[in-house]
Amino acid sequence: MMEDFIMTILMNMTDGVSLVDLQSKRLIFTNPALLMMLGYRWDELKEFTIYDLVVSDKNQIDAHIQRVLEERRLDISEGVFRHKIGTFKRLEVHATPFWGIDALLLLVLVRERKDLSEPRQLGLQQPDEDEDKRDALTGFMTRHAFQQKIQDGLSATVQGTLLWLDITHFMDINKDRGFSVGDIILKMFAERLRQSVPGDILIARIADDEFALWSPYDRDALSVAHAVLNAVTRPYFVDNDVLTLTVSMGVVRYPEDGVNIEALFRHAVAALCQAKEVVGSTICSFDAQYHAGHMLRLTLRNQIPKALENHEFRLFYQPQIDIQTKTLVGMEALARWDKPGWGIIPPGQFIPVMEQSGLISAFGTWVMKTACVQNKMWQDAGLNPVKIAVNVSAQQFSDNTLMAAVEEALAISGLNPQWIELEITEGTAMQDIDHTRSLLRELKNVGINVVLDDFGTGFSSLAYLKNLPLDGLKIDLSFIQQLPDSATDAAIVIAILKMAKVLNLYVIAEGVETAEQLDFLRNEGCDVAQGYFVSPPKPAQDLEPLWENAARRTQVQ
Repeated sequence: MMEDFIMTILMNMTDGVSLVDLQSKRLIFTNPALLMMLGYRWDELKEFTIYDLVVSDKNQIDAHIQRVLEERRLDISEGVFRHKIGTFKRLEVHATPFWGIDALLLLVLVRERKDLSEPRQLGLQQPDEDEDKRDALTGFMTRHAFQQKIQDGLSATVQGTLLWLDITHFMDINKDRGFSVGDIILKMFAERLRQSVPGDILIARIADDEFALWSPYDRDALSVAHAVLNAVTRPYFVDNDVLTLTVSMGVVRYPEDGVNIEALFRHAVAALCQAKEVVGSTICSFDAQYHAGHMLRLTLRNQIPKALENHEFRLFYQPQIDIQTKTLVGMEALARWDKPGWGIIPPGQFIPVMEQSGLISAFGTWVMKTACVQNKMWQDAGLNPVKIAVNVSAQQFSDNTLMAAVEEALAISGLNPQWIELEITEGTAMQDIDHTRSLLRELKNVGINVVLDDFGTGFSSLAYLKNLPLDGLKIDLSFIQQLPDSATDAAIVIAILKMAKVLNLYVIAEGVETAEQLDFLRNEGCDVAQGYFVSPPKPAQDLEPLWENAARRTQVQ
């Protein structure tokens, strides 16, 4: 009865409670409050020793425990504990010896840190007046102290450099090898960082695996950055193993990249983010133009969901003509964002944002449905039937939603499948050739036309190409722009046309902007042309005049 009563109290206390076996140094009991403080589950924590949890030297911890045992009384101290996510937490620790049934235990009560009178730190040196300004593991300044130090001296600084570092995937080291190895790496990293720069450079540990350096003098920023990167990316020898780190770094200069501490920190993080987009250890200086583009993408990403709700997206259509007869044979559906207060936003700005946000498949389905409905409306109005071309994103092609989108568009619009043409890029088609072949066969069985878009810019193998059930190729505009003056581009275009004829594929040339380009393509036997010389993309209502009212046939003048 009494044991149940005591256990009920322990399990419901707001202070953390633990029992430590002093022989193995393992935790044999922990109440929910301590688990919550440190972020662990009991099945995780029971595998740890106190050396894994307390941030200190093993000998210092042992000495502290020995002192508690010798004094045989309640000891109040202070300890720095390791949270599951890798951060550190300073806690007040009450410890006393406790005899179990057959072993000597340490009863530990842990609570959120309060102001202690003459505290002793668990296994650590006596705190000095700058203790809260120093990181417990590396001894570097904390982010707040670092920021304040720079702020205090900024008015007297003529030029300065801020470096911001991040260790890529450092949490994998903690997960795979344990926090003790992670701490060893961080200490070695910190020491190399300290030795790679002059002593007057300030260094801070910003977060678990983020560090920053500030030089208040006119130094060659990139030379310092390269010296640091070379030092911290050398191999690390730990427990008879060799580890290498990938480190990204952002560089900003004062006052060019910011005149106050907030701007410097913000731009340093922006430069770091740019560096992290590159595979491998990389240094990036702050790029105002890149940052402006990043902020624009961020703004667009935040506003896309609302824009979808408000029906701000529209489709424009760019005509495609038969080069020999100049008759209209198709339209390519091109998305535009008609954003209030901004005007028309081109797809090159918002489509990549949708791809990164996971919205592109749903958006592609909307484009397909809208384009098919519009094409059926043209046919129902008595206009000569033409193909409607719709671009397919790599995500839509690979996530098994494409066939469902096609079937939905056909069902809603009532359009005959022969009047839909899907455009996929070379890169998308070649990612998984077996998946591509299977999906293209499904589309062909339904009666859908498929064209390989941006042809000539990818790495498609002719061995694969000849076995794909395609209908046509679309020559990338980069090969059209310099025609007929560029002998190289002319030779490439002629080769594509000859190859397509052998494979029984029709060819569309995009980006046709001059009469000379159109004449060259006609003479070489190209089938279809698209570009501003034919017509720019236009809203649906502006395109109906292309169909002659009398004969209901299309003649682009």
